[in-house]
Parts: sequence; structure tokens; C-alpha cells
Amino acid sequence: MITYDSAGVGSFAAGGTTATWQHVIGASATALIVGVSFSGGSPNTTTRTVTVGNKTLASIGVLQSSPTAWTELFGIMGPSTGAQTVNVRTSVSVAKTANSVAYKGVVSFGSVSLNTPSSTYTVTQPATSGNWVVGVFGTATAVTIAPLATSGTARYVKSSTPTLAIVDDLSEATSATLQLSAATTPPAAVITIALSPVPGSTGWSYTGNAGTRAVTASTTASASVTSIRQASTALVVAATASAAISVVGQRDFASSLTVAAARTASMLVNWSANVSLTAVATPLAKRESSLWIFNSSLAATVTRTATATVTPAVIPPPATHSPLRYVGRYPDTEGSVAPRSYGIAANDRTKVTSDFINKTVDSLVHPLAKTEYVDQQDKTKALKSDVLAADELYFPATGHGLATLDSDGFVVANQIPGSINTNRVAGCYVGSNVGSGTVTSSGYRSLLLSTVTIPYPGFPYVVMPFGWVTGSDPNGVLKSRWYGTGSTGRIVVLPTTGSDSVCGWGICAGTAKQSSYPLTPAVSMSIRNQQFTGNITLGLYGSVLAEATGRSYVFAGGSFYVLVFPAV
Repeated sequence: MITYDSAGVGSFAAGGTTATWQHVIGASATALIVGVSFSGGSPNTTTRTVTVGNKTLASIGVLQSSPTAWTELFGIMGPSTGAQTVNVRTSVSVAKTANSVAYKGVVSFGSVSLNTPSSTYTVTQPATSGNWVVGVFGTATAVTIAPLATSGTARYVKSSTPTLAIVDDLSEATSATLQLSAATTPPAAVITIALSPVPGSTGWSYTGNAGTRAVTASTTASASVTSIRQASTALVVAATASAAISVVGQRDFASSLTVAAARTASMLVNWSANVSLTAVATPLAKRESSLWIFNSSLAATVTRTATATVTPAVIPPPATHSPLRYVGRYPDTEGSVAPRSYGIAANDRTKVTSDFINKTVDSLVHPLAKTEYVDQQDKTKALKSDVLAADELYFPATGHGLATLDSDGFVVANQIPGSINTNRVAGCYVGSNVGSGTVTSSGYRSLLLSTVTIPYPGFPYVVMPFGWVTGSDPNGVLKSRWYGTGSTGRIVVLPTTGSDSVCGWGICAGTAKQSSYPLTPAVSMSIRNQQFTGNITLGLYGSVLAEATGRSYVFAGGSFYVLVFPAV
């Protein structure tokens, strides 16, 4: 008997030579099939290899849906079990969508059919009754596939470029039909295969009254009467008979079918009635898991005697009687004649009063919880919707395809894509020798003193210029050995081309004696408009302040370097 075991998580690769996914294969699995939909190449020029663990799967069938797209089915008996990695490798880069499905109870692979359905995705695979049929549907384009239109169970559907669907069903007679419902039906390639079960797991049939059956029946009867003296009318007594029928089905599978019916007879006091019942069980051909019960018609006739005995209630006479002489027979000897006082007294003893009802209801309601208490207790319980919502926040411990973490809580290095830069470190770049010269203009780029080129480190970065420059004011007559006439110099750092963002600056005092003046960053590292990407060349420029336009300032050397930090 063949049963479904498990399916992998599947994989879609828009290009490249490898598609990889995880599959937890059950310990009892005996067969594994892998379906792949390829796009962008040809099976005649592309080498394909499929492995699960350390085992290689064989190609069972391949079919092209267009000159550059094809579908292929791979299979293996006795696959590796437990948590496994499935790989599909190609010799050239092609798009591929793939997944794997495992089954139990398979002894061998049967016949294979190749189909190219034109209007609807429907294929029929010849197979022996009891075999399972697996179909792999593939298209070169993305197709939105709805739930199955007729028979079969979808084990995997991935609407991508290319699209892949894996469907299976049990062959009920000599074939199995698999059908998908899609918004559009572009050309598709469908490969189907029959999975053969272990011999002896099918072959039960039911003919006529053959088979094993067990029939049981029982009857019940009851009667109740309230009478002042005696009952002479017909009382309704219910007598019930039931029959339980068990049918032995395929192999050791059994289904118990219970059929119940009832018949009612009218009977006088101390009379008996015979009740006969015929129960007919006609189970339809119904699939239960992978086991079947076939059409049959079984009948059981049960005849039982149901007897109900009615004992009239004895009602005592009233406690006192009227002092007047009663003419006729005394009421306790003839039930058809009674004085009014007798009826009133009897009614007083038997009537239901409001006080009785209130006391009875109070005795029943008092131990029950109030509505407010029940509502308050319910508030402390989680709703089913809350539990389901919380479960959605988790993912399986295995088979999810996520990267693993090391003991420090970081992603393992060999699982990080090579395109991601993980070495974001600061660097220091030294500028060229700081030159000298005289400048009279106040423009930022008046005199280029030094440059430094920063190669792109692979991530956004900010720059922090530092250094010092020697300068002096040559203008006018020296008032003293140290002071000139107030011409002030300025140094700035900004890119030599493109952006006018000032990255660093400094002020050189108007003294006649040459002195050293510091160069510091112009903005904080947190200012993101100073971020750079790619290669840049920074220049150290000298100029005079606007107030000193027309006068000169002399620069005579110094040092220039730039610290580079990651921007994020």
C-alpha cells in the first residue's frame, strides 16, 4: 500500500548553475521523485545532475515545451532519510524551479508518459488499480494556478518563470486523471509516472453475500401512566430495534456501519406487541486514506417482543368527610362519582404553586456561576485566533532555508553571499606634499596646495580631514615683529571636481611671522549629506577671506591626511 510521506520546501533560481533546498524525508520512505522546470537552454546542450545527500537520482523522463524550455522528472529508490539537502546542478546558467516528494510503500517505478496538453492541463496515465500516479507539470512562463479542477492532490505549486506543479492520485481502475486549473494555458510539458506498491497490498473484492459480517440487535420498551383508579385507554409504548453491520475491507482495514430504525406500536394495559425491524446497509465505494470499501448490500431482520406493564396508582380517600349522609355508593368504591370537596382536596395535594416553583428554581440556579463570573474567567483565556496569530510569527526549526548562526549570534561566514561586504573598517589616507604660494582671491579653489585620492571601499563613507598649514601675512608695514596689517588666510578641503561640499577648513591669522594653523573637519560624522560612494579626490585649497580681497597671503607647506569611516 502506497502512502504520501513528505515534500521538500522547493527552490526557484532565476539563473546560475545550482538550485538547492531542504527536505526532511521520513524514515519509512522508499522512493523519492524530483520535478524540475527549466527555461533558457536546451536539454541537448545542458548537462543536469540531481543529488539527495550523497546519492544521485536518475533521469526518468524529459520533454520540451518550447525550443528553450523543458520539464524533467528524476527518481531514486531507497533515498537517504532524515534532514537532507537536495541539489540540482547544470553545466550552464539556466532558470529552474524544482522540488522533491517522497512516498512510502513503493516497490518500483512503473510506466512513464510524456504529454503536451493544448487547451487545459489535463493528462491521463494508464496504471494498474492500486498504483499511484505522479505528474510533473512545467511551463516556461509564470502561470497562476488555482486549486485542482478534478482529481489529484497538489504536493507543490510554484507560479514563477518557469512554473512547476507536482500532483499525485491513486489509480482507481486502469488509469488516473490529473488536472490543473490555470488562468491561462501556455504551452506545457507534463511527465507522469506510475508508482508500483508492495505485492499483496491490493486485491480485496466483494461479490454478492461473500465477506465477513456481524449483525447484532436489541429492543427496548417503556410506559408511564397516571390514573385515579385504573386505565382503560391505549397507551403508546416505544419499542426500538437496531442492527450493527461490520464489513471487512482491503487487507486488515475494517469499517463498522451502524444502521438504526424504530417502530412504534399501540398497546393496552398489560398487553404486549411484537416489533419487527429490517436494517439494510448499502455503503458507497468510499476512499478512506488509501484503503477502499466496495459496494455491498447487507440485510438483517430482527423480531423482538416489547412488553410494558402499567400499574394504576392508588389514591387514598380524603382525611375527613362531610357529616351529611351521602346517597349512593361511597366515593372510595366508585371512581366515577366524587363530591366537589374531594376534588378540591385532591387538587390541593397535587397542584404546583408559585412558591414551589420559586424554591425549586432557586435550588437549581444557586450553585451555578453567574454570567459576570463566567465572562471574567473567559477574559483570562487566549482565543483560538490569538494562538493562530502567534503561531504565524514562528517558522520551523529545520527545512526553512535560513542561514544559521554561530556561538556569538552571527551568520556563519560561508553562508554570507560574496556580493556583501563584511569588512567595513576605517582607513587613513595621506595627501601629497603641501605646496606653497601666494594667493589674492577669496574663491575656495584659489590655490591648490595638496590632493589625496580615496578609492571606493565598497560601502558608503564619510571623510574627516586633518592637518596643518604654514602661512603669513606679507602686506603693509610691520607694526611689530609679529603683526602685519590684518590680511587673513583660509584653507578648505572639498572635492577637486563635482560637489562643492566643504569637508574641512581652517583660518590662518594675519601675522607677519610664518606660523602653523590647524585643519579640522567641517561637519560632524552624523551629517549624512557628507556621505560619498565611489572614488573621490579631495583637494586642500588656500585663499583669503572676503574682507581681505585684493590683498595677498603666503602659504608655505604643511601636512594633509584624511580619515575614512563607514557611513552606517
